[in-house]
Amino acid sequence: MKKFLKFLAYPLITMLAAAVNAALFALSTVAAVSFMKPISLIIYVFLGGIVLHKINDKKIRNYSLIFTAILVLAGGIACAVGMDSIGDNAVWAGMIVFPLSTAVTGLLAMDHYLDTLYLVIFAVGSVFPVLISYLASLVFGLTNKKLKSVLIAVMVLLCAGSSVGGITTIIDIAKDSIYEDGEFYNAYYDINGNKYASNEDVPYYDRDGNVYYQTYNHPVEEYSDEWYSYVGEMTDEKGNEYNISDFYVYADGYVFMDKDNSVEIRDDLNEDTITDWAYVDSDGNICGQALGVLYTRDGEPYFGMGDEYKNK
Repeated sequence: MKKFLKFLAYPLITMLAAAVNAALFALSTVAAVSFMKPISLIIYVFLGGIVLHKINDKKIRNYSLIFTAILVLAGGIACAVGMDSIGDNAVWAGMIVFPLSTAVTGLLAMDHYLDTLYLVIFAVGSVFPVLISYLASLVFGLTNKKLKSVLIAVMVLLCAGSSVGGITTIIDIAKDSIYEDGEFYNAYYDINGNKYASNEDVPYYDRDGNVYYQTYNHPVEEYSDEWYSYVGEMTDEKGNEYNISDFYVYADGYVFMDKDNSVEIRDDLNEDTITDWAYVDSDGNICGQALGVLYTRDGEPYFGMGDEYKNK
């Protein structure tokens, strides 16, 4: 019975890591999710490493490692198959159970998101924590005290660095967020980099100094045909309303109203090109429909897809 408990000790560590990550994810806060990776690293390096080091029977330790490696590899493959089948929903599951594998995969293959290379790296990377614990156990078992102290200090620094990365993530998100009632909410910016809590508060400027706001002054019945098509209107500072579909934005962030329907679809893009910067004004200047445009904290306009075409 004692040998069996020793055998189960390390697999239980991996389950503990998954349980902690699930609890952090359930909190649904940026801070909690940002610390999933560093906390997992701490669990695998110190708890996992110490537990493996304490298993004196080499045969039991090896069997426990092999069993855990097979277990997590099977889970990693299952998640990869799920990602291939149902996409992002399985990615969230993978992030909970395998945050380190998710991080490594994102680092190595983000440009191949959810394609074969991404899925293979994720599946193989699921075994990475087992390797981390094994290497940590070797460090804890060193007889050379100076070398042991140095390597333990390195492990502490690695965990601390991962924690700093989590803090940095929170800071970066906070820069583009509004903090209210213990939660971060997406912030909105105008062309001057001023931050707002709602898109309706964002002023849109044209080159003549006029200011417009995207408003929703005409409530419609929910789920009616009009409700699905209503996207609001542009309203100037005097309260005059305009059709928002007539407004376009230039690459420098200024908007303009196409009063004479002179804006045309660009003829220099391939049919397969996906971008919202798909129009030109009467002078050939590239523009996109103002509906849906956002600004970065630096005042740069963007749509989130095909923004590289706003200047070419």
